[in-house]
Amino acid sequence: MKTLITDAAVVTMDPELGDFERANILIEDGRIVAVAPGLEADAERIDGSTKIAMPGMVDTHRHTWQTALRGMLADGNIPDYLRGIRLQMAPRYRAVDMYAGNYVGALDALNSGVTTLVDYCHNILDPECADGAVTGLRDAGIRALYGHGLTPITTNTWSESKGGQEGAVDPADLATRAALARRIRDEYFPTDSGLLRFGIAPQELAIAPASTVQAEFALARELGARITMHANQVMVRQLFKDVEVLAEHGLLGDDLLLVHCTFNTAEEWELLRDTGTMVSVCAETEMQMGMGYPAIAEVTEYTRGPSLGIDCVSGCGGDMISHSRLVLQATRYRADEPGYQEWKAPQVMSWTTRDALRWLTVNGAAAAGMGDEIGSLTPGKRADLVLLEMGGVSQAGWNRRDPAGAIVAQAHAGCVDTVLVEGRVVKRGGELVHVDVAAALRGLEESHEYLQQQMDENGGFIPQPPIDIPLYRERA
Repeated sequence: MKTLITDAAVVTMDPELGDFERANILIEDGRIVAVAPGLEADAERIDGSTKIAMPGMVDTHRHTWQTALRGMLADGNIPDYLRGIRLQMAPRYRAVDMYAGNYVGALDALNSGVTTLVDYCHNILDPECADGAVTGLRDAGIRALYGHGLTPITTNTWSESKGGQEGAVDPADLATRAALARRIRDEYFPTDSGLLRFGIAPQELAIAPASTVQAEFALARELGARITMHANQVMVRQLFKDVEVLAEHGLLGDDLLLVHCTFNTAEEWELLRDTGTMVSVCAETEMQMGMGYPAIAEVTEYTRGPSLGIDCVSGCGGDMISHSRLVLQATRYRADEPGYQEWKAPQVMSWTTRDALRWLTVNGAAAAGMGDEIGSLTPGKRADLVLLEMGGVSQAGWNRRDPAGAIVAQAHAGCVDTVLVEGRVVKRGGELVHVDVAAALRGLEESHEYLQQQMDENGGFIPQPPIDIPLYRERA
């Protein structure tokens, strides 16, 4: 099957191809064949005359399972998150809730122009929850790295749930969790070439000893899984130097995607240099929840470059374009701030909209372990791309000579008109067309109502008095 996108402004993110004020894009059998003005082919045609074509965006850190709790954490910090989400709501999830959250959450991503998702799925209470999470992603038709969480949610919930055990096996035991991880990998990820890829999310060093985390890394590497892990995201002494601990145990590497790193020490940034380890920056969550300032400058200097993640959809929305604009402006301010202290006005622009677009696309693809396949509109790569409608009142007058700047500075998720994943149109004319959206929403609403009822029957979002969290109390 061939598709020809015609007359679009094109941002390829390929340094050899560059951008086009107007060009056509030829797609065949799920891959990009050519990008050039005047291309012709006997193909299904998509009119791009009022649109910008760009690579599909990559969200490199999202707790997609929290979709039915959207907005619950709008005014929450980390202690609120731990008490309300991790300790109160997470253990009440059923397999159907995991499915609905990942299904509609992935559809939300596609609807917003995110064609690839790194799903940090750290709420696996029992085997059925894992099945529900994976099938939700699969049914949504998104490209994703499924990060299978190895965290025993709480001692209580894991003792009450099946947790992959047979007979009297302790569900929190690593061997039990490893058996489930192997089964999920073998059943749903028989090859590493489909839309879904298998990953592992080890426990945070905040809640597990280094020896346990080392064993979880060994499991991930035995299974050929890409690894993603929270690191140095909280300002408490006991949790500092996650990167240093990982380095001491030989765990850094080009198969590792760390998340946040907002409180890395200077020595830890140096430890990351030349390891191939990448970092996902989740600025909205970081700045809201007391997790520090987004470390774009440091990640740029010491790693292969930053990517962006939405993180907790229980707090933040999924508009990656607007997120990139926030991160860009915050990073620009931080670069200029030293001059302000001396009453010196900035004379050069330190960070550009193309930097931000790189975080959303090329860097995101590399962070997900898919840099050779997606992230740019390079001929031969998989045809994951987005068309932004720029013909409306709010975008009229946009600069066609700099479409990259127009995307980051002027567009938003509401401009996403058309989305293709591996050449398949999943959104057209502003509407998802590949699934029964009404049925998906009914499923999520049922999950939302159940979880709200569970919350109300068990003391509210944060039952009073609040559960003690010594790690925070001792450093408050």
